[in-house]
Amino acid sequence: MPLFRYEYLRDKTKELIAHIQGIESRMLPIQFSLDDFAEIVDAIRRPLAAQQAELEAVKQRISELTQNLAGLVQVEQALKPVVIALDQAAAECDCDWYCWLCTIATGAFLTVVTFLALFGVMAAGGGILASLLTMFALEAFNVWYTKFTYDSFTCANITPVWGGRPRCDR
Repeated sequence: MPLFRYEYLRDKTKELIAHIQGIESRMLPIQFSLDDFAEIVDAIRRPLAAQQAELEAVKQRISELTQNLAGLVQVEQALKPVVIALDQAAAECDCDWYCWLCTIATGAFLTVVTFLALFGVMAAGGGILASLLTMFALEAFNVWYTKFTYDSFTCANITPVWGGRPRCDR
């Protein structure tokens, strides 16, 4: 009986080995297919990951722009009374504030030019008398030009910044 049993076990072992080899021969093409599938999935995942990173960057930029827009809306709301006041001034053609602003700006510019000329004459060795004469001459011109500037700004010759026709009170 042990002899038959040995042959039986040997036959069963051969059958088992043949069965395993059959499974292995069927598994090899399946493994190749799985490897190909994994490569295809990886080829799809890489661009998707890059697009996901770009999407996150775009979302972050959108949030930054939204915050900036909210800040600009707050600034617009804060400046609304100023714009309304400027619109009213333009509608009334209130030249006084604009004329004085231009006059002061021109006077300040000419004063700076006067002192630069004064220092230039002094640096050139023109002496104190020449420097003082230059300063007085330029200051006289400054006073005349300031008066001329103020007199030349009228509603008739200033077009409102926001359009429309100027109203002439002066």
